[in-house]
Amino acid sequence: MRRKIKILLLILLATQVKGQDLFLIDKKSLTLGFLDSIATNLGVVDLEKAEEISGVLKLDVFNYFQLYGKYDTELKRKVFMESVEYKNLLEKTITEKRKIENSFFYIRINPLFKSHAYNKGEYNLKDKGFYIKPCKSNEYDFPHKIDKNYIIFKAFPPSKLKTETEFGKTTKWEEFFIPLSESDGINIENDPKNYSYIVIFKINSFETVVWDMKYGNWKISLPKVNKLRLLVIENNTKKIYFDEIFTEIIPKKTIKRK
Repeated sequence: MRRKIKILLLILLATQVKGQDLFLIDKKSLTLGFLDSIATNLGVVDLEKAEEISGVLKLDVFNYFQLYGKYDTELKRKVFMESVEYKNLLEKTITEKRKIENSFFYIRINPLFKSHAYNKGEYNLKDKGFYIKPCKSNEYDFPHKIDKNYIIFKAFPPSKLKTETEFGKTTKWEEFFIPLSESDGINIENDPKNYSYIVIFKINSFETVVWDMKYGNWKISLPKVNKLRLLVIENNTKKIYFDEIFTEIIPKKTIKRK
């Protein structure tokens, strides 16, 4: 009887949590198995996948269903938008948009120092923690990029931009800081490949990025994240070493006095 009650309570808890804000769940309750049950592991969001997500958020039926090739002029698209077929596709796109906006996602970067040389990081004794390089310098296309994911993480841990010029070529990259105790730090230094970090988030909007290309500028819309939860875990034991929520910092508008 007690076992049945326990199972019922677990089912009830899972049902309630799915409707809650994942950012409010207590650290002790958050395990990888639990995370998989209420969030979607996005893997790597490449450029094509990012464009697809942004197309849904913009309710761009032609983008989402790859119809630009078929309807390749404004007039063709205008005529098609008056059809029943378009309206049906639009309804499907609206449903998918709601699904994205109401879902939690996560990406896992393994190992912790994936973008560092030799996959190693060094504990900073002065600042008491590690500086993490989330993206290789040759893949740093825009600020707040994590690994190879074409998502703009506006809610980013406090970071600093690094630059290096070698043989006349300047490379840029970011580093964000994770505070940890020295005892945790020595464990990570001794076995860096056994640690990873997880970013949990919601995709709430998109932002247009402009890239300077050889033959002109290229505009593209990428998914945007205004709030995230960052975890550092040990791969074997699944122990959580760091758990914090970050929100986009919006600069205050200065009021000019007359």
